[in-house]
Order: sequence, then C-alpha cells, then structure tokens
Amino acid sequence: MLVSKIPNHVDIIQLHVRSEQNLILNRIKQLIDLENYKSVTLKLEEQQLPVLKKQPFLVTFNTGKSNYWLFLTRRNNRQTSVLINKMLNKMWLIPSFFPDQYYRDTILDVSLLTVKNSGPQLDITSTENINTESLEVTVDKLRGNGKSFHFLVLIHDLMVLRGKNILNQTLLSERTQFIDQLFQNYKYLYGSFEYARKPYIRYDFLESLWFDLRPTLNYQSIISGILFRSNTKADKFNYFYNIPHYLKRPEKVVHVTSEERPKSLYLLVESTNTVDTYKLYATDRDKNLKYLDIALVNDMATSKRLQSEIGKGEQVVYRCEYDNRFGAWRPITKAIDHKPDIIYGLVETLVNT
Repeated sequence: MLVSKIPNHVDIIQLHVRSEQNLILNRIKQLIDLENYKSVTLKLEEQQLPVLKKQPFLVTFNTGKSNYWLFLTRRNNRQTSVLINKMLNKMWLIPSFFPDQYYRDTILDVSLLTVKNSGPQLDITSTENINTESLEVTVDKLRGNGKSFHFLVLIHDLMVLRGKNILNQTLLSERTQFIDQLFQNYKYLYGSFEYARKPYIRYDFLESLWFDLRPTLNYQSIISGILFRSNTKADKFNYFYNIPHYLKRPEKVVHVTSEERPKSLYLLVESTNTVDTYKLYATDRDKNLKYLDIALVNDMATSKRLQSEIGKGEQVVYRCEYDNRFGAWRPITKAIDHKPDIIYGLVETLVNT
C-alpha cells in the first residue's frame, strides 16, 4: 500500500532543521522547478483505445500517483538519499544502493510502499492500522500478527540526471534506459528498503505485461489497470485504463491473411473430446500460445493417423499445410523437435478482446 506517513525506523532519519531543509531545496530549485511540476492523468474509455494505441505512448501499470521525490546527492562528502514529500515540506534520509556517479544531484519521481516479507515471494500489505501524524510508528508495529515488512521505493520517472534537467530534453524511453543503468548491479538483499522501477513497454506487449509480469510483482495489489504515458519530449496528458484483476487471459483467434500465409507452419495440435476435432495453436512474439483454428480432418487416412498419434487431451507439434480449397490447415507430420511457429503482428491486443 502507498505510504503517506512514514514510520520511525532505524534506517530513516527525518530532517527537522529548517536551515538544512532550505539548503537542499535551494539546490533542487537550481536544477528543476518541482513546485510547479504537474502531471495530469485522465481516465480512458474503451472506445478511445484504438486511437490512443496509434500514438507515441508507452504502457505501464497504473499504481496511482507518485507521492515522493528521491534526491540522490552528497552530504558531508557521503552518498545521501533524501526522500521528499510532494509538498516539499518534509524530508527523510533513507538508505540506497546505487552506483556512486548517480549521487551527483539526481532526482527521481517515486512512490513509497510497504511490502510484506514472505521468503522469496513478497506481497503488498495494508498500512491502514498505522495511525501516525509524522512517521511515528516503529517497525515492531509494522510486524503485527507475526508478519514482517519492508519498504519498497517504486521509481516512476527520472527528472534530473547528475545535475542536468532531462525531463523535457529526452523521450520517456530514453529516461527509462537511464533508470535501467541505475539498477545495473542492484540486488535486493532483504534489507529494510527495496528499490524497483516501473516497466514501460510498447503496446504490442501489453498482454504479457498484464498476465505474465504483473503476477510476479510484490506490489500487484495496488495495480488497478494500465497507464499510457507520452513518449515525446513535450509534456502530454497521461491516460489510465482500468482492468479488473479477475480478467483471464483470453483464447484469441490468430487471423492469417492470404498475403501473409506461408505454405506450411509448425503448429501445436491439441486433441479434444470430439472425434476428428483438433485445435491448432501458434505463438505470438511473447511466446504465448494463441488459438489459430480447427485442424482440417476430412479424410479417413488423416483421421486414423491423428487418432493413433495423439491421445485425448494431448498436445503435439505438427508440420501443417494449408488447403486452399477448404481454407484450413491440415496436420501432415509430427515434429517433436520443433516448437510452434511465431506469427508476428497477427494477434489482437488485450484491450480489444
């Protein structure tokens, strides 16, 4: 869950001295005007999706608004990470573990979450019972009911890189590459603070983002849908689209046009409970199986061959040939050493299903 009030913690030091806060704020003002920075996010209706996906947008998870800035700098000639609320009136020193060259006045747009420790698997947990005015809950209180928690700093964007304001000088895709470099040698070692970056992908890979990556994330509980962010240098509106968590990956039909159709394909053939009815599957660019068609079984020889080679419920890869007369694919020979062919650009994306 998003943390709006940070508890007291052995690894958190709140900066109370106003002169010290002003010193940091004055340095930040020389780099970027955070006081007037605004990011506008609008809700997207389904009928707008076909138009939006043709525009220069990248897609990520919608996790709500970021609630902090992270300032990587030097203090007394030491690496220092300053967490600053968006009102710019409260600051905390927190641990971080990035390459030294980034502690030269780098500013990141982040969210702070509390995450439950459960061995290798981590789940988001609620902090609703944290009743505090200004970070006054100890880690012991966060460990209620025998559960142990740590903090997750989720990075949304990069505003200033080593003293240079790059927000309006670079594409979002370029800034994400800089963030990737920040994590080049990073590894979470089960300490009190974990760092993660939001993934940004092209629209083509949306289905894999939602069904494959999302379930592996320790902050999946706060993901409410997808967020479209402009991949241009000029400020643009962001758009979010809600996707329910119970949505299942659809079995979608792959359409192969006559212009794109090869003479043969390696397809996965799946037997069913109906005699002579076999489902055919190809794969998309994410290597997910996609339903293609029903196999052509219109003669006794093919029927007997498939019944002897494929048991009920089994899946076997076959080299299939297209029959122009019947407009269907006929399994020809078993191809145990082959994987189903990948058919690019022929699978409709998740939101249009």
